[in-house]
Amino acid sequence: MVTNSDIPSALFSVYSTPQTNQPLLLHQGTVEIQMGSKKVAMGEGNICLNWLPSPGIKAEINNAILDIPVRDFEYKAFINKVQLLLVDSEVRASAYLNEVSYLPDANTEDFWRIDVAGNLDEAIWLKSDESLEYILGHLVNFPELAGDWVSHSQSNGMSRARAVLTTENWKITIDGVSNISELTKKLHQSGGYAITSLIKIERPLKSDSSILLDDIKKITEALYFFFSFAVGRYSPVVLPVGFDFSGTESWYEWQDWLIPQWEKTISWFSGRRSCDSLAQVFPGFMKIWNASESIWRESIQRSIVWYVESSRTTADPSGRIILVQSALELLSWTYFIVSKRKNEQEFKDLGDICKKIRVFLDELNIPTYFSDTSGDLQHLGRFIEINKQNWQQREAKFLKKKKKKCTNTNDDDYVEITAQSLKNYLYLKAFVEVRNDIVHPRQEYENSFWVRVEALNFGLWCLELSLLRLFEYQGSYTNRLKNGELEAVPWAEVINT
Repeated sequence: MVTNSDIPSALFSVYSTPQTNQPLLLHQGTVEIQMGSKKVAMGEGNICLNWLPSPGIKAEINNAILDIPVRDFEYKAFINKVQLLLVDSEVRASAYLNEVSYLPDANTEDFWRIDVAGNLDEAIWLKSDESLEYILGHLVNFPELAGDWVSHSQSNGMSRARAVLTTENWKITIDGVSNISELTKKLHQSGGYAITSLIKIERPLKSDSSILLDDIKKITEALYFFFSFAVGRYSPVVLPVGFDFSGTESWYEWQDWLIPQWEKTISWFSGRRSCDSLAQVFPGFMKIWNASESIWRESIQRSIVWYVESSRTTADPSGRIILVQSALELLSWTYFIVSKRKNEQEFKDLGDICKKIRVFLDELNIPTYFSDTSGDLQHLGRFIEINKQNWQQREAKFLKKKKKKCTNTNDDDYVEITAQSLKNYLYLKAFVEVRNDIVHPRQEYENSFWVRVEALNFGLWCLELSLLRLFEYQGSYTNRLKNGELEAVPWAEVINT
């Protein structure tokens, strides 16, 4: 029987949201308001992270004593940004004031006391000249994990809430908060925001354990794209706090992070059923992220952004299909041209964009042929049956024109050759044709909305598998084309035989 004494303690939370959308107090103390590096007012203030309508950091300074006439302050404050200095830590940031109320100072007619509020215009951080031992951060709206056991001291309970990701240079520990199930249920019901997981960033024991500030920027950027790809929505590490080797909090950063409100998304990753997949794909992601930066990093970044935008279930499928095809085109181009597997003429000779993507998917051992049109692709299968003959004829005309010097092949032979070729990638052809009909509409077709929904689903399947293959992943994934069944990636058997 597993007991609390047998398992590690969960990460401690620097900030927490016991309730969804609960504002976080980041700072409380004396705040100096400056204009042009000159002090114009000082008072007691709060710095808070407010979640709604979107995450933003707000400053409120109450009963501040003005050092300049109220007319001068009122004129300058609403035209220019002001600087806020947190006196106790000497941390400063610029802000736009949007709320000001005045109270006359009993001692003079020219100077007043004010209450002000505004939004930070830039990131604010406590600088540190010391190397850090580890970083504690927070993940917002991150799904539940069924991983390793941890004990929660506050609730005196246990949960399978831990995932550990490791590379040669990094060890990343993720723990769900003790009330993650309750928070997730409330997010499902009413949306919004909540800190659902904690994250610790450190070096592996065998390597140099010090972390520099530049290292933090690099690893948190990589984790932002990695987690976003995993859950299908933007997922940055927020409110990071750095600790030095004496255990002292010596660095932090606050900013307006890009975090969407809770929205149900479907991705290849299922934390409740295949938590290990996160750890298995991370080394391959970091390998391609760090290697040949000029070749792959930008393409990976763009593809993941387009993947996330295309995964939003509240958006119309038409625009999302365009983004998915753009991502597949970009990855194909990078794989063949930028990585120098083919020259531009060889790439051009592959044919139209459908054929280029098909060759790319073939190279990655991702199938584009399905014999069973049941399940989640019924409407797209019907779309294929209606248009297949027309596609064959168009392809035959193109093939005949391309090979017009070959006099030994008659028209029927061209049609037969084309039919056999198309058979191997009809669903990819349908996806591209649906995209073309969106950009260059020709005619309406039956159940066009559901055809687009299923075409989008197929395109997202191709995109997420392409990225997983590039990350050298060989584990299980959630197959969106089979109603979310968990199965091995299609190339695992090819590689292992």
